Amino acid sequence: MLRREAVRHSFRLYRCVGQMHMALKFLKDNLEAVLWTSALVWLALMDPAGGSHVTLCPLSALGFDWCPGCGLGRAVSYALHGDLAGSFHHHFLGIPAVVVLVSRVAVLAKNSISEDHSYTQ
Repeated sequence: MLRREAVRHSFRLYRCVGQMHMALKFLKDNLEAVLWTSALVWLALMDPAGGSHVTLCPLSALGFDWCPGCGLGRAVSYALHGDLAGSFHHHFLGIPAVVVLVSRVAVLAKNSISEDHSYTQ
């Protein structure tokens, strides 16, 4: 009886490891699409008019007051919320950035679908 349970447990563990391996392979093959999609979803869900926001700007971290990309995240967020005037007000490249990012995700998704990936056991 113990041997049968051990075999069942090892089979479940093998399936779990196999599924994790497939998930990691999917992420490795589609990392860029996952990152861009996650960033767009995050910007679409954030409140662009909110008082505080997270910045990843290295110039801001170094104490500089101005950066050529400052406001681009908020501009993309405003554009994703449909406020094109607010987007243009925060950064004039916000709307083109949305177009470029959405088209890049579409190309990556199309390429991923057309390639023969086997993510099933």
